Amino acid sequence: NKFLTVELELIGFIPRDMNFVRAVKMQTPLSLLSPKSATVKSFSNLAQQIDQLPGQSIDTEVKDTFWKKLGKWTGKEDL
Repeated sequence: NKFLTVELELIGFIPRDMNFVRAVKMQTPLSLLSPKSATVKSFSNLAQQIDQLPGQSIDTEVKDTFWKKLGKWTGKEDL
């Protein structure tokens, strides 16, 4: 609290994963390289936690546009 004027609450963490380094070097999303890894599950859980916080929800149109763009970028149109 020395530098921040708000209370922070831990809602999750991302575990260390050497596949993350490999994914960066291969320029491949970790979720495609190692979809069942604990790190990918943690990112997903953290995103869900953030989305459920008051005032953090993204409207459906923006969310749909994001997933369409991500699908085109990854070559997986059916995200």
